[in-house]
Amino acid sequence: MINQKMYGVLQEATWTLFWTSVIVGIGSGFYQGFNAAVINAPQTTMGLWIRNIECAKHNQSKSPTVNDTERWCKVLSEKEQEKMFKENPTLNVIWTGIASIYTLGSVIGALSIIPICQRFGRKGALLFNGIPCITSSLVLGLSYVAHSYWMLAAGRLINGFGAGVCASIATIYLTEIAPLSLRGLFGIIRGVCLFGGQLCAQVLGHPSILGTSTLWPYLFGFGLLPALMQFVLLPFCPDSPCYLYLDRDSTKKGTKALKRLRGDLVFEIELAELKNKQEFDAEANESVSVAGLFKDPFLRHCILIAVIMNMGTELVGYSAILFYSTSVFLGSGMGQSAAVTATIGTGILMLVACIIVATFIDKVGRRIVLLVGYVGMLVVTSAITVFIVLFETFVEKESEGKGDDEASKKNNPYIWTTYASAACVYLFLVCYSVGPGIVPSVLASEMFTQGSRTAAVCFSIALSALAAFFVTVLFPLASSAIGGYTFLVFVGLQVFYIFYAYFNVLETKGKESEEIVKDIRTQWERKKKS
Repeated sequence: MINQKMYGVLQEATWTLFWTSVIVGIGSGFYQGFNAAVINAPQTTMGLWIRNIECAKHNQSKSPTVNDTERWCKVLSEKEQEKMFKENPTLNVIWTGIASIYTLGSVIGALSIIPICQRFGRKGALLFNGIPCITSSLVLGLSYVAHSYWMLAAGRLINGFGAGVCASIATIYLTEIAPLSLRGLFGIIRGVCLFGGQLCAQVLGHPSILGTSTLWPYLFGFGLLPALMQFVLLPFCPDSPCYLYLDRDSTKKGTKALKRLRGDLVFEIELAELKNKQEFDAEANESVSVAGLFKDPFLRHCILIAVIMNMGTELVGYSAILFYSTSVFLGSGMGQSAAVTATIGTGILMLVACIIVATFIDKVGRRIVLLVGYVGMLVVTSAITVFIVLFETFVEKESEGKGDDEASKKNNPYIWTTYASAACVYLFLVCYSVGPGIVPSVLASEMFTQGSRTAAVCFSIALSALAAFFVTVLFPLASSAIGGYTFLVFVGLQVFYIFYAYFNVLETKGKESEEIVKDIRTQWERKKKS
C-alpha cells in the first residue's frame, strides 16, 4: 500500500523536487525555528551573563550606589535566579528587548525582500538571504567574546531579518514548485522543519548540553549550519518554473525547471497550463506592489483575509503559552533543569503533530484542519485559564508568608491545578501545530495569482511578525497585572478566529490559484450584494 502510494507520488514529482524541498525546508524552516527558540532554554544563563556585564560596569563607575551593586553583583541562589527578571526591572527590559527585536527584524526582512524576489526570483532571494543569516550567527556568537549584550541585540535583529525572508520566500517557493495534488504536503514541509528547529534548539539549550555559562555562544554557531547548507546547495536546485515562465517570460528556462521537478505523468499537463497562463492571463502575471494590493478593491479583500489569518498564528496565544509553560512546569514542583526538559516534550509533540498533518492535509483540506485546531485551542485555553486562576488564588496566595514555601504548596489541595495546567500546555501546542500554526501561510500563497503572490505573502508574514512583537512585549506586562485572567483575551480572539475562518476561508485543496481566486471573487461579490 505504501509502495503504491509512493509510486503514485513519484509519477507526479521527481527526486529533484524532494531534495529541493528538503534543502529549502532545512535552510529556511529549520533556520527560522531554531533561531526563534534558541534563547529560550538558556534564558537564565544568559540573564546572569548580562548581570555580570552590568556588574563590571558599576564596579568601574566612580560612584556606584549600594542598590546598583546589590542588584547586579549579588550572587544569586537557584531560587533567586528563577525570579531575577521579575525582581530586576532593568534586566527584564534588556531581555525583553533582546527577545522581541528578533520579530522586528522579521518585519523588515519580509517587506524589504519583495523587490529582490520579483527581480531575481525565489531562489535568488533565498541565496541573497544567506548573507544576513550567516552574518547574524557570527555576530551572535562573538557577542560573548565582546562582552556586549548590545551586540547580541544587533545579532538578533539581523537574525530576525533573515527569518522574515525565510518565512515568506520559502513558502512561495515551495508552493510554486509543488504539484497541485501535493501542494499541501510540500507547503507543510517548512512547518515540519520549523518545529524540528525549535525542538533542536530546546535540546541543545538544555543546561546539561550547551545551555551553560560558557557554552551557550556555540548555540548560535550551530544555527549557522542550516543557512550555510542552503547557501551551498541551493544553486544546484531549479528556480520556480512559474516565476521563470510567467514573471521572467523565459519559456526555455521555465520548461527546463519544470522538467526537473515533474514526473512524466503531469509534466505535459502542467507545461500546457503554464503556456495557457502566459497567453491568456497576462494581466494576472504582472507584478503587484504592496500598495497595489490596497488599490484594487478585490485584492484588498484578499489581502485582508491573508493578513488576519497570518496574524492569528500569534494572536491566538501561542507565544503566551510558550512564555508561561516554564512557569507552569516550575509551579508543578519541577526544578529548573526538569522544567526545561518538560519544555522539550512540547517541541516533540509539536513536531509529531505537524508530521501527521502533512500526511493527510491534501486529503481533508486546509479549512478543516484549521477549524479543528482553533476549536481545540479554545477548549484548552478556557481550561488553562480556570486552572491558572485557581492556582494563583488558592496556592500562591496561601503560601505567601509561610516559612517553607515549597512544602506548603505541595500540601495544598489545589496543587493538582499545576499538573492540569501542564497537560493543557501540551494539548494547546498540539492543537496549534495541527493547523493554526502553519496553514495560514500556505493559504496566503495559494489564494493569489502569480503577479500578486510575492507582495501578498511577504506583507502577511510581516504583519504576523509584528503581531508576535506586540504579544512578546505586552503579554508579560498583562500577566503581571492580571495574572491568569490574561488568557481570557486569547479565548476571545480564538472565538473570533473560529467564526472568521468559517465564514471567510474557502477550501483550496486540489485547486489552481486562478480557480481559488475565482471562488473568492464569487464569495466577495455575493457578500457585496447581500
